[in-house]
Formats: sequence, structure tokens, C-alpha cells
Amino acid sequence: MKIYHTLLKSRFQFPTVYQIHLMVGELAGPNKSNNRCLYRYDHDGTKAQILMQTRNPVDLADLGPWQGSSQEIEIPDQERFGFRVRLSPMVFSKGRRIDLVGHLKRTKGLTWDESRCEAPNVWFDKRMNLLGFRVDECATEGYTWTKFQKPDGKMVEYPELDVAGILRVKDRDKFLSIIANGIGDERAFGCGMILLFKI
Repeated sequence: MKIYHTLLKSRFQFPTVYQIHLMVGELAGPNKSNNRCLYRYDHDGTKAQILMQTRNPVDLADLGPWQGSSQEIEIPDQERFGFRVRLSPMVFSKGRRIDLVGHLKRTKGLTWDESRCEAPNVWFDKRMNLLGFRVDECATEGYTWTKFQKPDGKMVEYPELDVAGILRVKDRDKFLSIIANGIGDERAFGCGMILLFKI
């Protein structure tokens, strides 16, 4: 299985969430099953960065104000990895989808800080059999709400939970499938891409 990571960097660029979504989609090409595109956008002051993951190389010929570099990634055959991931932690309650962090606060009587810390454990525990890995340790790095309006006037709003930790591979085939296709139901706007690190 081939995976390509493409890093785009620029200064003094302040694109909207939807503009990033369109830009990444155009660079990745048709989102067919054999070229699932995942990405993550981070902004720090005047510096903007987009990390894309695709199964085919990305054409870096015309990026405008962005600078790009791309490389093929090989997943080592090892048992434990450090990881980072941005999740959109939603749950069903009384027939509707709600934010997991807020749900834990209301149903368990936790503070907001306690709910943010507990949310990734609950989220991963419910999906353990599907992932091909077990999370040994994890911590919440950040929690925000993103809200924007699409060109058709529809409002989009969702939570983002940044998580870091250590995972242990239990089923390598499932694990590789998750790495290639992303994690969670909400992956359209920069969530679900797992970044792995050797430990």
C-alpha cells in the first residue's frame, strides 16, 4: 500500500475552512476509492500549513503562494507508534448527533476540562474492535468548534478534538486500512488523518 504525504506551507494566507476543502480536493483530483484524500490544516500566526495524504502523488506544478513538497510514506512493521489525530467526536443521543465533550459534561457531571480529557478515551474505547489497534495512552491537545457557511447558504458546525498518544497494533490489516482511509465518520473538513511517529 502506497501513501503520499504532501506538505503545503505559506505565510500571510488566511483561507476559510471551505476554501481549504476546495483547494485540497482540486489538488488531490477525483476522490475515487483508490485515492482517498485526507488532510489537516494548521495555522499559527502568519504561518499556514496543510498536510495532505493521498494514495497517488499530488501535482505541485501550480500552487500560487503555497510551497509544496511530497514524499511516499512507508508504514514500518512495528507494534507501537506515537500518534496524533484530529477527531470530530460526535455521538448519537435521543435520535440526534451531538458533541461527545458536551454529552459527557451533561451526563457524567464533569467539568469542561474533565470532559475534554475523558472524550478521547470514550471515543476510542467504543471503536476498539474496528480499528486494528489499541490506544495505550492518550491526551487531549486542543478542543475547538468550527463554524462556516457554504456558498449555498448552509451552515456547517462541528467540534474538533486534537489528540496525541501511543497506540499498539493488534491487527495489521485493519490498522493499515484505517491509516489509509482515516478514522471516524467525520473526515470531510480536515479530521481523521492519523499521523504516526516512531517511539
